[in-house]
Amino acid sequence: MTINNPGITKATVLDMNGLDRGEVELKRDGVKVSFRMPADAKYLILN
Repeated sequence: MTINNPGITKATVLDMNGLDRGEVELKRDGVKVSFRMPADAKYLILN
């Protein structure tokens, strides 16, 4: 997934219970931020 928002600095994966499963690696290209959503993730919080 790619988002056009240079302010995103962190992506945290949550499981079905809302528990922190770790961070997703972000790849930057100018103002775009790309990441791959893990298959077992229910939610992703972008900071």
